[in-house]
Amino acid sequence: MGLDPDRFWLITPGLYMIETGAARARLERRDEMTLTAAWLTASLQRAKKIPPLKTLLGRADAKSDIGFYLAGAKAALPKVKLSDWMARKAKVPPPE
Repeated sequence: MGLDPDRFWLITPGLYMIETGAARARLERRDEMTLTAAWLTASLQRAKKIPPLKTLLGRADAKSDIGFYLAGAKAALPKVKLSDWMARKAKVPPPE
């Protein structure tokens, strides 16, 4: 995981969980990149015609699909009607 032993004793259990989750995600991304590189290498060795590098890199279109990211964020958010949110907001006293 790569967490310094001194840091382990300085952080709270909640921060430890956040850092271990981030480390796990980092390792999963690294493994996915390694597998993708291996698959792509094997695939290109068998190809009769190699596609352009821009096509392989996915940079033919510089704009990313923002809808994909918005759909993920929307799925993570709680589903609340505007009227419910406004009613709940009206019941909460203002901060002092």
